[in-house]
Amino acid sequence: MAKVAGQGASAGEASLYARANDPVDFAERVVELIAGPARGAEMGRLGRARVLERLSWEHSVPALLAAHERVFRARA
Repeated sequence: MAKVAGQGASAGEASLYARANDPVDFAERVVELIAGPARGAEMGRLGRARVLERLSWEHSVPALLAAHERVFRARA
């Protein structure tokens, strides 16, 4: 699996990354997923779990409200 420095840490095993502006590398990542449907299914499961656990609206609300509060407090 190709990983680009500085990428992939956030999505972990739920992602594949191709080198920027490299259509051949991108095609190779697509072929990896076609050749390994179980891996693609697992990546999908991991990605969905990540969204539900860390990126859902319910998870984001407290941080967003705190940021808004800091901005409006600073303006007062």
